[in-house]
Amino acid sequence: MFLILILVFIPSVLLLIWYRHYYIPYKVFSRLGIAHPPVEPFTGNVNGILRQGTLESMEKGVRENGNVYGFYIGISRWLVISNLEILKEIFIKRFDQFPQRAVEPFLIVFFRGEIPPGLIFMEDKQWRVIKPIVSPSFSSRKLKMMTPLIERSCTSLNERMSQISETNKSYDVYDVFGQFTMETVLGAAFGSQVNVLKGEGDSLTEAAARVLAEVDISVILWNNIISSHFSGLLELFLSLFGDFLSIPAKKHFSELILIGYELIKQRRASEDPSQNKDFLQLLMDARSTPEGGGAPSNNVKDSLSDKEIVGLCIDFMLAGYETTKNTMSYISYLLANNDEKQEILCTAIDEYYQENEYASLYDASHDIQYLDWVVSEGLRMYPPVTRISRYCSETSVINGVTIPKETCVQVPVKYLHYSPEHWDQPDEFMPDRFSPEGKEGRHPLCYVPFGYGQRSCIGMRFALMEIKMALTAVLRDFKFEISNDTQIPLKLKQGITQYPVDGVHLKVVKRK
Repeated sequence: MFLILILVFIPSVLLLIWYRHYYIPYKVFSRLGIAHPPVEPFTGNVNGILRQGTLESMEKGVRENGNVYGFYIGISRWLVISNLEILKEIFIKRFDQFPQRAVEPFLIVFFRGEIPPGLIFMEDKQWRVIKPIVSPSFSSRKLKMMTPLIERSCTSLNERMSQISETNKSYDVYDVFGQFTMETVLGAAFGSQVNVLKGEGDSLTEAAARVLAEVDISVILWNNIISSHFSGLLELFLSLFGDFLSIPAKKHFSELILIGYELIKQRRASEDPSQNKDFLQLLMDARSTPEGGGAPSNNVKDSLSDKEIVGLCIDFMLAGYETTKNTMSYISYLLANNDEKQEILCTAIDEYYQENEYASLYDASHDIQYLDWVVSEGLRMYPPVTRISRYCSETSVINGVTIPKETCVQVPVKYLHYSPEHWDQPDEFMPDRFSPEGKEGRHPLCYVPFGYGQRSCIGMRFALMEIKMALTAVLRDFKFEISNDTQIPLKLKQGITQYPVDGVHLKVVKRK
């Protein structure tokens, strides 16, 4: 009798677990009338994504299912939306229902307590407290204070370009711009004076470089599968045994954090901390200002803790390094492949300096209109981040589409940037499409290289300032040309960002 009970009970329990955890979760989109690819047990749609590629699978999904469709990572729900009116609701009108980015649960669990929070993945409640304190540090006036750091690196960048041009050979500009961006982002975030472009390095540079190594998208997806099924068990396991696991990124993050704390300690011991013109000092000095002015009330946080300062500096570094070096490399590649557009830009730079002989790189980069169009078009064709996510905190119905609570919304940025519905000849490099006439009547959400709404990239102004100053400095003296080594088209790979697998090989030629 006991054996019979066991034989009946165990299969029944297993069937119930399968039904509740591996059958019902995969029926959510079907019940709501939302199309999705066929799912596989446990993994959901991950294997199909890995076979096709993340961007390719997303674009295929939009083509086959329209501007709203779903997929599953493990049993977590993701909804891809390219309908601009729905996106406007999500980013602006219903921000309170979509207040934060989707997190990477495995990484958040693993690093909990190790990495100070930054704005990128900060949860809504904490973000609302921190954002008002941080935002003034990214004003145009405050950012302009950091231009000497960028100008110093631009001088080193031009010296490096001069050396490359003298070889009369092609060179991987992706590597050069990576060194430039590392130098500027460490200078801006931590006040580092290391000349990375000249081959120098220190513990800060080494730790940052290792943390910023490319991450394979498959690792992220499989981490999320595990987290979607076993988040509680995973958290318990990592809390018990996490210190015994060897994960290089954790070690390098810890090194950066310790360096950040030491720098803060040194700054506070300094007799004149005001001499430091960098992001670290701005955050140390940052104070919130209530609406209407006056002193903060007793229940409002008015300054940042050391942990928050360090977390925001690391956040700034992570967000600004990979995306900026990619963008500068892609724009150089586009200019080399479109020499007539490059000539127009070089002429615009020459004419500006003929009229403003002693203008700073900062002023030139802001005043040369065609430069802005070139950078904007480069960001359209090669957006720093190819997809944006938002987490749905409560079930919402928008334009007849039901978005269940705890669903992650994904915006296919690259698809929007190349959609023939919004762009004429989207595969062509056409900077004029960002002229006042070219932008007229265009929906703002078909171009979102830095996101949109309240949680758009807070470092956008700094990134654009850095990119434009560097391009102005280089193109005053040099131009880019394709060579036999130039890969056309570029072979790209999707990690945290979309990066060139084999670099970007171009000739750097001295202008006559």
